[in-house]
Amino acid sequence: MDKIIFANSAVAGRVSIIIPTRRAERFIGDTLATIGMQTYPNWEVIVVEDGSQGATEQIVSSFAKRHPTNRVEYSRNDRSYGASFTRNLAFAKAAGEFVALLDSDDRWTPDHLQVSVDALESTGKDLVYSTVMFIADQTDMPLGTWGPCEGDLKDFPQSIFGRNFITPSSTVMRRQVLADVGPWNTKLIYCEDYEYWLRCIEAEKQFHWIGGCHCFYRKNHAGATTQKLCGTLEEVADVSVRFLNLPGMREKTSRRSASKAYAHAAEFHRRSNPAIDPSADFAHAATLLMKAWRLRPSHVDYPFMAAKVRIASWLRRTPRALVAPPSVLSAALDPTPVMTANASTSAKIAA
Repeated sequence: MDKIIFANSAVAGRVSIIIPTRRAERFIGDTLATIGMQTYPNWEVIVVEDGSQGATEQIVSSFAKRHPTNRVEYSRNDRSYGASFTRNLAFAKAAGEFVALLDSDDRWTPDHLQVSVDALESTGKDLVYSTVMFIADQTDMPLGTWGPCEGDLKDFPQSIFGRNFITPSSTVMRRQVLADVGPWNTKLIYCEDYEYWLRCIEAEKQFHWIGGCHCFYRKNHAGATTQKLCGTLEEVADVSVRFLNLPGMREKTSRRSASKAYAHAAEFHRRSNPAIDPSADFAHAATLLMKAWRLRPSHVDYPFMAAKVRIASWLRRTPRALVAPPSVLSAALDPTPVMTANASTSAKIAA
């Protein structure tokens, strides 16, 4: 994968805040406001809009005027290239010793950057992250938290395999990580962050959980990845298979996790309504179950379930008129000879 070519030398102590955005004028004002409230003053903001046109540029410009001592840069792609491509463009413009990730619909607590930089400097680790609070769109009502438990921390990095508890908007890293590991994968749609963490582990970068909840992650709006669970779960499984032999991990455990991820994705594809989750595809569940079985051949229930899905999928596509009625199907499966009406009459006459 290509290297990131930075346009500027790194400034000691500065945090480059990277915000890729698309059609986010409803959210980005609140997101920028939480940057303005940070207790850590040495930051810069780089916003790259992925082809959309709206009020975002004006909102960023207004924010820049309120913070004249901080660098605030806005640019826009000529068309949509995707989140990873847009994020990589912003990375190349980063001039900070540290890089903080922030999605345009998420927010931080005022001490997020201070706690993160302090942790990076005191521990010498490469990436730090916190737990996040899920909040509902429109109401900001808390929906729960997402992050590592005590067992996850003890069993890291194995614990992240198949269960990505590191949220980008809660993460601050050294710019050197980007220089060493490279840009984010532009071929992925849903879990490019998970793949990047695995690549960091492969490069033997060190992670540190800073404790507490420093990020608010917005859920349930139309652009949220969490609205496309089937596609997300499937991509998690696809990515996991590529990293079965990472340093510090147990291959057998990783294979089991990847197999479960495929089976989990299959279950969601099988049960989800495409009108609610546009990434759902009932028939595709069979393919995923077979992938799960190849990773764990002892699970003979997987190919059996795949066959059931294929039959059900065929029946869904077949017009009712072409499907034989139950009586005919029963007769076809019954080895006992069937006496027709004419044969019965002939038998009576013969008698």
